[in-house]
Amino acid sequence: MNAQEQRIIERVRKLLRLGGKTNHRAEAEAAVAKAHEIAAGAGIAIDGIDADREAVRITHEEGGARSRSHARKLCHGILKNHFGVCVLGSSTHGAAYVGPAVNIAVARHVEVFLLRQCGALWKAYAAAHGVRVPRKMTQRRRAWELGFFAGIDHVLRQRPIRNDSEDINRAIRQYVSDRFKVKAMKMNLKTQKRHTNDLESGFQDGKSTRLDRPVEAAAETRQLNS
Repeated sequence: MNAQEQRIIERVRKLLRLGGKTNHRAEAEAAVAKAHEIAAGAGIAIDGIDADREAVRITHEEGGARSRSHARKLCHGILKNHFGVCVLGSSTHGAAYVGPAVNIAVARHVEVFLLRQCGALWKAYAAAHGVRVPRKMTQRRRAWELGFFAGIDHVLRQRPIRNDSEDINRAIRQYVSDRFKVKAMKMNLKTQKRHTNDLESGFQDGKSTRLDRPVEAAAETRQLNS
């Protein structure tokens, strides 16, 4: 579907919604008749158009020049798999968040929450198990973080948020293809056999993390700013 067809379909949707909402019979009939006329002129089957579904509008936001740490990359995999946002970028140039504006707002709020949770819970785990916390990334911390985000992923698969419909994913892929020359990061949750205890502990901490609060807070913020 090209851009012109998308514009036509969105116009037809608006007319159909108008026809279904107005209390004036003449206005409703005129709106529906116009929708049929436009669809027929473009060779589009109007029966296949969902009047109640909003057209997918994709945009992107720059995420600054912060380094993409191991935890942040794993978190971006969560955003892609469950929040309808594809995060592109490199370790030196920060990230670009691609998706519907409403999804980006929620995803970035959730990202801050998850990274804070990840950092705090790792420090607590390290202190409880006598793990030295050097400045550089260690294999034990990498394994724990992998487990933590695997736990988050597991919970979200049990109760999906459903911000990632196929229409959104398809539109995001097209947007990325048209505007970017980088590949989206794929989430890797393979087990590190040498540190299975750390991995399992991280997984349990991830499973016990509640996402209700950050998601609801982001939704409330959007309503206040809309």
